[in-house]
Amino acid sequence: VNVGLEIRVEFYDSLGNQQWVKSAGGTSNDFGYGAVTDSLGNCYITGNFNFSAAFDTATATTTGFSDSFVAKYHDDGSFVWVKNPGNGFNRSYAIDMDFYQNIYHTGDFDFSVMFDTVTLNGFPSCAEPYIAKIGYGSIITSANSIEKENKILIYPNPANEIVNVNVKMRAEIKIYN
Repeated sequence: VNVGLEIRVEFYDSLGNQQWVKSAGGTSNDFGYGAVTDSLGNCYITGNFNFSAAFDTATATTTGFSDSFVAKYHDDGSFVWVKNPGNGFNRSYAIDMDFYQNIYHTGDFDFSVMFDTVTLNGFPSCAEPYIAKIGYGSIITSANSIEKENKILIYPNPANEIVNVNVKMRAEIKIYN
């Protein structure tokens, strides 16, 4: 039984008819902040959860208090996978996809965050922004300090061959591929 906020995904067809509904989460507050679909109708969601969260057949756990996640559902609503970086307190606020079906999600982290084999280090109690790519290779960016509300914009939505990143602050951005 969930005693906090829960992640909920509702999928509709082009006529507005509900196709499926999925819920995810744990015993604490969990948040879904963004969703995008690919050319096959698969749905990708992003957000963050506290401690642990159940996504159908998988459970994601934090290595700190709160972790971001990206989860994939097939067009029929069946669960495929969930990915969450580790190493502390991180959140994901937006998700998008480019022409090549690469997934980009953005958020912030405190202390450090690990995406596969790449670790980004920050400062305690100072939110550092990131952009991570799930697809062919990894792209991660990091900047010094951020006020987290609506400071990073990825466009167009949907994206094609070029992904634009608009950062509304003075920042140094590093991209790894």
